[in-house]
Order: sequence, then C-alpha cells, then structure tokens
Amino acid sequence: MMIMEHAYAFGSSAQLVGILTDATPSLSSKGLPIILLLNAGLKHRVGPFRLHVDLARELSGLGFPVFRFDLSGMGDSNNHKDKRSREEQILSDIQEAMDFLSSRKGIHNFVVMGLCTGADNAHKISVRDKRISGAVFLDGYCYPTAGFYLRKYISGNFRYVPKLFNPVAWWRFIKKISIKLTSDTYATSVHDKREENYYWTLPPKQKTETELKLLVARGVRLLYVFSDGFISNYKDQFVTSFKDVDFGNQIQVEFFRDSKHLYPIIADRKRLIGVISDWLQTNFLKT
Repeated sequence: MMIMEHAYAFGSSAQLVGILTDATPSLSSKGLPIILLLNAGLKHRVGPFRLHVDLARELSGLGFPVFRFDLSGMGDSNNHKDKRSREEQILSDIQEAMDFLSSRKGIHNFVVMGLCTGADNAHKISVRDKRISGAVFLDGYCYPTAGFYLRKYISGNFRYVPKLFNPVAWWRFIKKISIKLTSDTYATSVHDKREENYYWTLPPKQKTETELKLLVARGVRLLYVFSDGFISNYKDQFVTSFKDVDFGNQIQVEFFRDSKHLYPIIADRKRLIGVISDWLQTNFLKT
C-alpha cells in the first residue's frame, strides 16, 4: 500500500505544523470525514510510542484522510503571542486546522481523537464545533460510581482480607462513598505518576452530562476506550455514571483490562488500533 504524507504549516495567529496522511486515490471515498489526532499531554504529533503515526497509516488505508498536528507551543508549532486563555488558544488551533483542511480537501466533516489531555480537548471541541461528527476519547471523562469505589477498595485492601468481613469497615466505606456520590458537583485532579507527570481536572459531572446530551442530539458518534485503572476500573463505569443520557446506538465503550495508559505494549496498541478501525468503518464507511 502506498502512503502519501505531506507536511503543512498553517494558522493565522501562530504558525502550526501538521502531517496529512492521505488515502490513495483508489481508496479515497468522497464524503468520509477527516480524522484529527490531537496531542496527548505534552507529547508531539507522533503520539505516545508513535501511536498517531501507526493510526494515521492504518486509517488512511481504509480511505480516511488523517491529520496529526501540534497545537501551539508543542512540537514544531509556535506559541501564540496573544492574551487568550490556554483553552481558547487550543480550541482555536483545532478550528484553524479544520478550516485549513476544508479549504484544501473540500471536506467539512471531522472525527476528532485524543488521549489524556487530548481527550479533554476532543470533548470541548466536539461541543463547540458542529463540524465534528464523531469523537474518540482514550481515557476521557469518566466519573466514579459505587462500583468504582468498591473495586478500588477491595483492590487496595487485598492484603487485609479480614477487613472485608468487618461490618465497621464496610460502614465506614459506605459512608465515605455516599458523601462522594451525592455531591452536587464532582471535580478532581487526575494524576498518574506511573507513566508521566500528567494532571487534568474533570469538570462537574452535571456539566458533562448536559454536553453529552447535546452531542447525542446532534448525532455525534462516540467511542470511549479506557485503560485499566487510570480513571476507570470496569467496563460499564462510564454508562452507569450517565444513566440519564440516552445514547441509543451512538456510543461504544471499550475497557482494556491490564493495559497501560499510554499503550506501550505492542499487542495492546494493535488491539486499540483495531477497535478504532472497526468503529470508523461501522459508523462512517458506507456499504
């Protein structure tokens, strides 16, 4: 298979740099969305362990154009010199990438994909811009449930099995999670020292729920993939935490037990790419 990749510089406020991996003419299908790969944390556009390179080349083989680019101040992209908030700069960067690609390719339909802070940014741009028709979130927003705390508690106290049969210990546990689950808002800083210095803050759950309902109403297709224990510790946690959202057939949730947050293991990375490829074909390739 021939791979066609071209580097571009674009952007009005700051020069941004990206690589377009384009489908060969024989595979190109008019109407397919362009896939946008967002920076994961502070990693540049190749992605952790070259995940974005592998994804771009695999997905282009299915007929999807794929654009992996550096947000301002990352990789080869310059900093903005204005005084906008960092969030506004990032969302503007993504929209400028879409504007640039639309002018070159004549396509106004996008699927955005991100891991870590990339998932955070993917959610925000999906809410803001109606050109987004699909989104892939790798360890994206997910909120604790009773099941999450139960699994965490049992795992954390495995060496202290007698506690599991202690009614006082269970009463303290139930009281603790009841306070957390009945809180009107939930916002926490997520940090994983095992793999990188990575912080982000979950927005209040009610805000996320409102935005998810908006995305569903717009017909946006959603794929959530969670690695084991980073922010989710069982497959149904995401859907359970949003029982009031009627996702219909617009959502797919995957849980990779024993996988690492950045997918350093080749077998896990191949499995992830396979799930994303199948999801894109199911939802966007016309048969």
